[in-house]
Amino acid sequence: LTAGVNIGDAFEDLANKIQKLGFPCQTYQFCYRAQADSKKNRRGGRVNQGIIEFLFPLIIAQISNKLTNINQIIENVPNVLKKTTPEDTIWLQRMQNLAFEMSGYQHRTFVIQEYPDILSHYKKRMENSVKPSDKYHNNEIVSNYPTLRFMIKTLSQCKNPSISESMQFVYDKVRQKEPNMPYGIIA
Repeated sequence: LTAGVNIGDAFEDLANKIQKLGFPCQTYQFCYRAQADSKKNRRGGRVNQGIIEFLFPLIIAQISNKLTNINQIIENVPNVLKKTTPEDTIWLQRMQNLAFEMSGYQHRTFVIQEYPDILSHYKKRMENSVKPSDKYHNNEIVSNYPTLRFMIKTLSQCKNPSISESMQFVYDKVRQKEPNMPYGIIA
């Protein structure tokens, strides 16, 4: 919870910048900041890296297009990722390396390379992915959130009034559909 609260300021600054300047503009310095901020006042590793990376394009798509419908937001993510800057790709890779350093995985840091946009970066990472968690993570963004779409559809069909039980139901359905998907990706 602390890590989740800690990243709020970076996301607020991201939203304010897009509202002030419009999009496209350089935005992924806030992704780096969110990862750095997630560690404040707590112990633990890089528990927020995945959620920061998953949320970032969704927030940009939502704010830049003034959307409220989740399906429309997701539909706009590829356009957003293609409009990011080469500098954004550098910031994202810095964020990813920082996350590994924060959790003691310095040996997993990567050489930073400039790409034309964030989508190109994730496509290259997906091509080079060896670990299952990396493959699923990168595919989720490159393929425009197939698991999230499945989760939303499953949740919309769930009639249980308990949010906890509904989320457990959705989690279990994803496990059935994708039994090899790492737990952290689903979470």
